[in-house]
Order: sequence, then structure tokens, then C-alpha cells
Amino acid sequence: EKMQVYFIQFTYNKNGKFHNDAVTYEDVLKTLNTEIQKWKTAVQLEMENIIEYLFKITGEGSFVSVVNTAKNEDLEKLIGLLPVHYEVTVTPLRRIENLASSITKLDQSILDGLPGPQIDSNKTAMWMDVSYGYQGRTFEEFRHIWKEEARVVLGGIAKGDFLGTLYKVAGVKRLLAFVQMDHEALDDLSWTLPLFTSLGDQVNNVVKSVVSV
Repeated sequence: EKMQVYFIQFTYNKNGKFHNDAVTYEDVLKTLNTEIQKWKTAVQLEMENIIEYLFKITGEGSFVSVVNTAKNEDLEKLIGLLPVHYEVTVTPLRRIENLASSITKLDQSILDGLPGPQIDSNKTAMWMDVSYGYQGRTFEEFRHIWKEEARVVLGGIAKGDFLGTLYKVAGVKRLLAFVQMDHEALDDLSWTLPLFTSLGDQVNNVVKSVVSV
């Protein structure tokens, strides 16, 4: 069976019972970290190599993960191991390099130079959630913008300018990315990205600082 990629976000529900014993939010965050580390260990024992990334959103009771599986039952089992006081959303993904190859026909030399998923687990990363539209553009114009976006971002990763992994939400005009750079570098990059410079206010972007669990 073909491996599929999923994005999972799970957020602590404040109606959960254990938080009533917490004195400060720090107590809650420590408990959540311990819970999710135990969950990760349990998942790895049941399903080896299914987790590609697992991050905690800095300062929040929320976690995001990218997983690979060919079986829906494994996805159900993975989520079923979570404590009940988490609200869970699951989103199907497509790797951006696959899209760049088949849809935008990006230069193969760039794709061949990509190192694969790699974020230094000892350093803070940034999670970007980007939604976009292309009103006023033809589809071919939009395809060209997409190709330029892939060339700039994937080219930068291939050259080692920064570490990052990008995904497109399947069937939806939405991108998810994890990149390893500081706030200023990310902001500088965003001023040069073709999606941002060409589509303007049709781009909605949410950025969070995350740390590996």
C-alpha cells in the first residue's frame, strides 16, 4: 500500500480534569509535555517510524505532528493512544516536492538535491500555516507563481540555506511548513516569497514557534 502523509494537531482541552490540581499554567505545560513524551514512546513501540515530526507549540498547550502510514487503522490506533483531554484534528497532506515534480515541472536537479525531512531537534523551529487564493489570475498564471515559489523555497533548502520541510494540504489551497530559522530570517524570507509578493492580501499566514518533543 502507498504511504500517506497526515498532519495531526492536538490541543489540551481546558475542561480536562487534571488541570484542576495545577497551581499555575507552568504546571499544566509540564504535565502535557510528560504525557506527550509517554504517548510518543507508546506509538514508537506499536508502530516504528510512523512519526516524522512531533512539535510542541511554544508557550501553548498544543502539539503538531506529521505522520506517515499506509493503513487507516494505524492512524486510528495512534490517535487512540492519546489521553482523552485533547481535541484532535487530522489533515491529509502531500509532499511539496511531489507537487513540484508532477504539477509545476520544477527542475529535477533542485528536487534531487533535497536532503529529506530534517529539523534539528535541539533547536527551535517555526511552523507556518499558509492559505491562499488567486482571484484575478488565470490558472496558468497561478501555476507559474507556484513554480517560482517551489524554486525559491526548495532551491534554498537544496543549497543548504536553511532547513525545512513543506507540505500541501490535499485538495485545498493551503500549505504547511516547518523551517529552522530565527524570527528575523523568516520575516526577511517572507518578503521575497512569490506567493506573498504576487498574491498579496489573498495570502493568510499563521506562524508559531515550535520545539521538538
